[in-house]
Amino acid sequence: MTTSCHVTTMQGLGNVLHIIKSGDMPASNQEQFLQRLFSEKPADGLLAHGPGGRVETWNRDGSAAELCGNGLRCLARLGIEEGWLDPGSGQLQTDAGVHSICSTADGGISISMPMPCPGPAAVGMKEGELETQGDAALLQWEGSELQLHLVATGNPHAVLFIEAQEHAAMLAELGPALQQHAAFPAGINVHCAGIETAGMVLSSWERGVGVTQACATGATAAVYAASAAGLLEGACTVHMPGGALIVELDDTAAWNTGPAEYVERWVSVSG
Repeated sequence: MTTSCHVTTMQGLGNVLHIIKSGDMPASNQEQFLQRLFSEKPADGLLAHGPGGRVETWNRDGSAAELCGNGLRCLARLGIEEGWLDPGSGQLQTDAGVHSICSTADGGISISMPMPCPGPAAVGMKEGELETQGDAALLQWEGSELQLHLVATGNPHAVLFIEAQEHAAMLAELGPALQQHAAFPAGINVHCAGIETAGMVLSSWERGVGVTQACATGATAAVYAASAAGLLEGACTVHMPGGALIVELDDTAAWNTGPAEYVERWVSVSG
C-alpha cells in the first residue's frame, strides 16, 4: 500500500525542521518513519501538529523532545498563513506547556516559552554524581573546574560562560561528554555562552542532534543564567551561528522573537 505524507520544511536561525500534520504520523513503526523522512531530507527535527494547536516534537535521532523553540516559531508562521492560528491570540501546546504567539511587523514571530527553572533537580540531574554549587554543577575538566549553570526551559540545559573564541573546541568535547555522563541519565543540551557589548554569543550542542546553528530554548536558558549571575539585565540579543534571537524575561514567562522561513514543501511517499 502506497501512502503519502505532505511535509513543509522550514528553518529558524538555521535550525531546519520538517512539519507535518499529526494524522500523518504513524501510530506504529515511528522510528522507521523518522529514519526514512530524515534520510530523504536531512533536518534537525520534526514537528507534528494537530487539533487545538497540539504539537509533538522529535529530534533527528528519533528521540522525542519536549519542545523546539525555533520549530514553534516556524509552525506559528505556517499556522497563521494557513489560517488555523490567530496572529494575535493564537496558542500552541507542547509537553512543556502552552505557548502564546504573535507576528511582528517585519515578518518575524514572537512566542512565549516556559518560565526558566534553575538547578540540578529541574534538569533531572542524578544526585551524587557531580558536586553542586547553588544552581550549578561543578565538573572537573582537564585539570580545571567548570561551572555548569543548570536551567530548564521546558527541556534541560547546561550553560558554560567562556570566551567566544573557545566555544568551538570546548563544545566539540563537552557536548558528547555530558550526553554520556551518569549525572544526566536523560541527556542534556549543552551551551557555551560569551557576554559581549552587542549582547550574548552562544554555541549549542543539542541532545539527539549534536552541534546546531541555533537553539532557542538554550538561548532562553543562557539569558536566564546570565541575568541570575548579574551579567545581563533586561532583554538580550543572542547571536548564534544561524542568526540573532531576542530573548525577554518577565515574571511569568520568557519571550523569543526571531525569524521563521520556508525551505520547501514536498511529499514523502512510502509503500
